[in-house]
Amino acid sequence: MNVRETLASLIEPLPTPLPIATSGGIDSSSLTLAARDAGKDPIIVSFTLADRESADFVAGRKLANHFGFEFRPVILPVDTDVICGDVIRLIRRYGARRKTAIECLWPYLHVLETLKSLNHSVLLTGNSADGHFALSRKAMVRYRVRESKEQFQLFRQHFYANPESSQIGFLHRIYSQENIQVHTPWFDPALFALFEDCTWEEVNKPRQKEVVRVEFPELDTLHIAGYSPLQLGDSGIASTVGDAVRRRYAPEAKSPIRAYNLIAQASS
Repeated sequence: MNVRETLASLIEPLPTPLPIATSGGIDSSSLTLAARDAGKDPIIVSFTLADRESADFVAGRKLANHFGFEFRPVILPVDTDVICGDVIRLIRRYGARRKTAIECLWPYLHVLETLKSLNHSVLLTGNSADGHFALSRKAMVRYRVRESKEQFQLFRQHFYANPESSQIGFLHRIYSQENIQVHTPWFDPALFALFEDCTWEEVNKPRQKEVVRVEFPELDTLHIAGYSPLQLGDSGIASTVGDAVRRRYAPEAKSPIRAYNLIAQASS
């Protein structure tokens, strides 16, 4: 098994300099080093809301500073009008419906604008990497992936059979309309094959995503945090987007799902 060489081989055909959407987590951090291995000049692209600096944003900047990569911040708006306009676009133009998809895709609209302003034609992302390691609540509860290799591999098979896993299909459609290619090496069958005979414990012990961490020892000094969905935690993305849209379209509702549904119904 060689995750590092496989990632580098998938990245090798891409241009340089190479923008990489980076949270500072192990998935996107390993991509940046694999890109360097492949002879590219990584540009770390990291986003955060205008009213805070999230842990992911700080980690992305730390990664860039540590290895001397260019850092390109994307500051996400907190203005209700802008947020609602973005959400309407995601739902009506691109067909996003699920709460998670809407809130995870939203920051990528602003990453797209940054890439356009800099005349970049490619974005590399770590999207879908989590599926290899089955750390989500769904994996743990519904598939009980820690109990058997069969359940672990069944989860992986279902995850990677769906082109909308981690919003990959949406990202390709959104960015292709602006002539920007999104590359997601972690979704490639070559990466899937590396772990197809493993158990959950073998890929995640003694540390989450150990099979990746051990091949990128240079990252150990950064003390990279474990799995966390990008829209949750201190990023504030889910709450900021959801609250803005709920207050505008369904103020009586407790969840933004009602507001998202109303926007979708108005477009049908």
